[in-house]
Amino acid sequence: MKIEDLKPCPFCGSDKLRVHAFDGCTEYLAIVCTVCDASGPLTDDEEEVAVKSWNKRAVALGLEVV
Repeated sequence: MKIEDLKPCPFCGSDKLRVHAFDGCTEYLAIVCTVCDASGPLTDDEEEVAVKSWNKRAVALGLEVV
């Protein structure tokens, strides 16, 4: 998956997203919405993993995924 494959922000619906690198002992990546500042899970892997993590959505109990 590439950055072009990102789903919109689950909070505000924006498609203005970017990969953000958080520096520390190692480099962590996360997808960040530039409109509402929501961020996906931190990953210490490649951009592809950050995109997959961002695109993963929780499913509410009792609802069917279509």
